Amino acid sequence: MSEALLILQEVAAGTAGALALIVERSGSAPQGVGAMLLLRPDGSCCGTVGGGSLEQQVLEALQQVLVDGTAVLRSFRLLPEQDGMPCGGCLTLLLAKLPAPAIPVFAAAAAGQENLTSVNDVATVLAALHRGICLNSTSDRQMCEILERQTDRCKLPLLLPSGVVCKHKTGELPGAEHDAGIVIAPGCPYVLAIMSDNLPDSAGGCQTIAEISRTVYDVLTTNQ
Repeated sequence: MSEALLILQEVAAGTAGALALIVERSGSAPQGVGAMLLLRPDGSCCGTVGGGSLEQQVLEALQQVLVDGTAVLRSFRLLPEQDGMPCGGCLTLLLAKLPAPAIPVFAAAAAGQENLTSVNDVATVLAALHRGICLNSTSDRQMCEILERQTDRCKLPLLLPSGVVCKHKTGELPGAEHDAGIVIAPGCPYVLAIMSDNLPDSAGGCQTIAEISRTVYDVLTTNQ
């Protein structure tokens, strides 16, 4: 059984503590996006985000999160001359305190159940990030910067005018194409979330999302 699944099962069973989750990697690093480290209330751990001095720094940050009770995004550079980490890359981690009751999304994942969301849910979170009221202004800004670095541009941003910033997150499954983001249109930044299902053609679904995105942009920027 993978360490990630073990962590999900522990949280689902009611384990408190703090969790570190890698949300972005640039350059060389020992672990990739999705790797997790759980710090239990007794000080023991499950999982890894890379080991060595990096992991020690993350554990110290998790201890502080347990005291503050506030989720944060933290970036860690792997510097050979300072930390003895030869990779030289950079990792961004979400650090969050876990309450004693199981977090529903983790409980469902550990049980092999499907979790559902909606365009309204996603748009609400993105709007809060844009306004700096989701976690805190610093963490929200960092998350928006991560979204802005999205390299998959075949949906929401595809047909937007050159230079228009789109901070977005794509998703795809067999028969489904999604994209949701914050579009910094001149004079009227807005949030747009589009989801689909039962698509006969994935490429056609991406093109339709792109066309809807451009139509929304044109309507909202008319007379601006």
